Amino acid sequence: MKRTIAILAFVSALAAAAFAFGQPVKLSAQFAQAAVAALRAVNATGWTLPSSVRELEARQADAQDKMETAKYAAENEDDADTFVYLQRYQFRHSQNFADYSNAIARAAAKLTGKDALQRAAAVVDKDPKFIAIKRRELACGAAIEKALQARLFAPPAACDLY
Repeated sequence: MKRTIAILAFVSALAAAAFAFGQPVKLSAQFAQAAVAALRAVNATGWTLPSSVRELEARQADAQDKMETAKYAAENEDDADTFVYLQRYQFRHSQNFADYSNAIARAAAKLTGKDALQRAAAVVDKDPKFIAIKRRELACGAAIEKALQARLFAPPAACDLY
């Protein structure tokens, strides 16, 4: 019994090390499908100015529901490790969107007129800082989605989530 536990602990440590060092891990089909849906929902929550607070809240609720579905779809340790990575991506995405929306709010405060928010968003969308962040995030999201669809996941080189 002790030997079996030791072997399982060793195999578990090897799996965690393989994930940490970028070795692809096999994902269950159910988890991969749920994780792709969650990733797409997360990506739908930012980089465009929503038409209302209600729309933004609906997008965020949808993303959270899909993340919960992915969490419960995890069938093994590799799925769970990948879910944690997906949570980190969601956190980074949320930080980026908060920075983006705060920049729009600051720019809109300096403008007058009915369409100040839209004009401010247009100004912020041209900011090289936000263009670079958006490109990196889009590349990272695409790389994660490709890996999830292949059901062989390793932290993509396009992502810097740590």
